[in-house]
Amino acid sequence: MKGISRSRSAYAVAALLAFSILAPAGSASAQQAPPDIRGTYPVSGGVSVYGCTFEGGPDIDNTVPIQMFFSVPNQDGDAFTGTLGFPNQQVFIFNLSGHVSAGGLVEGTWEFADATPGQYETFDRTFTGEIADGKVSLELLATIGTEGITCGYRVSVSTEAVILTWIVPDPTVPGNSPPRQLQALPFSLPGGNGKSAPPAAPSVAREGQPTGYNIYRSSTPGVQPTPDNLYTSVPPTQTSVPAPDGTSGSFFVVTATYGTGESDPSNEVSGGVPAATLTTVNVKGPKLVAKGKDFSNPVSVFVDGIPFVATARVKGSTKVVQKGNLLNGQSIPQYFTSGRTVTITYRNANGGVATKILTVP
Repeated sequence: MKGISRSRSAYAVAALLAFSILAPAGSASAQQAPPDIRGTYPVSGGVSVYGCTFEGGPDIDNTVPIQMFFSVPNQDGDAFTGTLGFPNQQVFIFNLSGHVSAGGLVEGTWEFADATPGQYETFDRTFTGEIADGKVSLELLATIGTEGITCGYRVSVSTEAVILTWIVPDPTVPGNSPPRQLQALPFSLPGGNGKSAPPAAPSVAREGQPTGYNIYRSSTPGVQPTPDNLYTSVPPTQTSVPAPDGTSGSFFVVTATYGTGESDPSNEVSGGVPAATLTTVNVKGPKLVAKGKDFSNPVSVFVDGIPFVATARVKGSTKVVQKGNLLNGQSIPQYFTSGRTVTITYRNANGGVATKILTVP
């Protein structure tokens, strides 16, 4: 590694994010205790290089989508070996070696199948995850070192995944305002057939530009922006991130970082958790009326992440009526002023979140 310039080394690390290949569906098998996890599982998610900015060099923090297969060809008791890659094409990116518990939890170590994917060294290569009911969730972690740089490296994949997308903080709101209109869209690689995230939003003139965004993930609703829940961080030019769902679903919020601290979290979204389907959401005087299907009582309603004081009324599974003031003291007519764009979320009893972005006439 000697003689490599810091700039060249940085781009060698960034090159790890270059692979994004669309893969077809596969099959899965997982049974018994300790379960027989041998099989081939299609997985999607993201690969991140983070925490590796350095003085005088480019900001190479980034997270990009990946889609491949997790294959477990060999298992002896609770010990197994597997790969992440494309076994049908004899292309392997990661080799894994670990153990599976009676409950389907997996852990172990990994290495690159190709010994020379870039001019760097990796340390502390570990993975954890779960295989349950034919669903897979894996997280590979490591530290990447090259001349003058140390970075975090994470590969997070699961049987199901989403693309998180948001827009920049409101430029008219002073202070450390949060990102807006967080959504969880169906996962799609660039150029794929699914609905993918829109391009990154342009910079917005405001006093105190964000220095980046933190994405937090939890297996339970009500995500708190704590170090334990941090999924990844991205630069201020990136406003979409691929993220895997856990085997039982995941919940997400995003914050903006500033030179003076971190913002409050955005609205919360969910992935891999059954949620209501919204047909219409209308403001009718002092009421907010939503129609759709699969609402499950109780339903919590939030406007731009702000809850209501009163509990919403659920009519069957097709209608929710919200009255009363928001927790900030404003009434619905006071908050829903003409021309304002708001993000309304409906969280079912199981935590599944449906989101509606509404521009008030």
